[in-house]
Amino acid sequence: MGLHLDQQLELFEITLDELERDLDLVNQVLEVTLAGAEDSDIIVRRYSFPAV
Repeated sequence: MGLHLDQQLELFEITLDELERDLDLVNQVLEVTLAGAEDSDIIVRRYSFPAV
């Protein structure tokens, strides 16, 4: 199933907050994911791309 609009907005706000902290995404990926049994946990990861 897809995400509800409120979930999409929450993830987008978290993404913007993360970018506000560190705007440099050169050769990086910013991944924001819903996790947990009821999609109640949000995981934010940054990693190099391409991975070394």
